[in-house]
Amino acid sequence: DQDAAWQEWADGTVELLGTQQQPWFPECSHAVVVDWTGFHVLSKMRGAGLIPERVPATALNFCVYFKTVALSTSPGNDAQAFYKEQETAMCLGSSRVLALCRDDADALREMVAERGAACDVQMLLPPLRTEMQQLAMSAQPRERKFLTCCLRLHRQKNIKTFVD
Repeated sequence: DQDAAWQEWADGTVELLGTQQQPWFPECSHAVVVDWTGFHVLSKMRGAGLIPERVPATALNFCVYFKTVALSTSPGNDAQAFYKEQETAMCLGSSRVLALCRDDADALREMVAERGAACDVQMLLPPLRTEMQQLAMSAQPRERKFLTCCLRLHRQKNIKTFVD
């Protein structure tokens, strides 16, 4: 997230590998990055000549930050604009983006469309255990007794809303 050491990670990677006249990974045929932070590292590596610009990238988008920030901050918040900028760059700079649900995929497509562009966003659904599938497909509704919230303790997750 914005408060993590994403910039230091990107700068440190380039510093560690050094700026090259020839790509460090010349045989690289595809790059896979996680979220906008991983794409930021890839961009820095491309800019420093460590990975050829022509190498396509797939972005695994585990969280749509601009959308989650919108839930916990006021409209027009700088964080939301920051995440939109970073996630748009990730989408436009990747040959494919994989989202974990339809809402996230739609949000990413709409975000890029606001700039008059398009990107290839597909869904990669997490595997569903057989017993959970059977429960979901059963015709008998089950009484729900518990509601659980399992989240990383971070202000962006807006856990207070769940508790309230």
